Amino acid sequence: MKNKKVHPETQNLFVRASSIFVAFETKDSPGALLYEIFKPCNNLGVLVLSCALSFVSPPFLNCFNLRFLGLENCMDDHTVELEGRGCTTKWAFLERLRVIDLYYTEWAQILSNIELMDNLKELNIEGVRWSQWTIHQLQKNFLTSNSFE
Repeated sequence: MKNKKVHPETQNLFVRASSIFVAFETKDSPGALLYEIFKPCNNLGVLVLSCALSFVSPPFLNCFNLRFLGLENCMDDHTVELEGRGCTTKWAFLERLRVIDLYYTEWAQILSNIELMDNLKELNIEGVRWSQWTIHQLQKNFLTSNSFE
């Protein structure tokens, strides 16, 4: 995506989409653009991103039907203003997630909410160095809060 605004016709496609894969050409922060894209995405079940985004208030917080979340080479964007979005992040979108893929994306905060992920069946993490405490907490929470078939 080269433009800083989403064309209305493109926005209509995002509203109806069940799967979205987004990779930005530059390292520039897409910030507000991501919030504009995902705000109306009620049908979104699969989301794969490769870009900078706010880990404190991710742009897909209102995508309550997400089943698959893939983040590849994503970095925390500290420039995104939280004004109007509320600083108290509601992680309700995690409740329906079944698969999380974190590739070269160090986002411990999402893993600290693993107790909300009742339906999580698969967690793939690659290319990230985690502290021993994080690994211990993840194993403890993941193994006790999820049963695999």
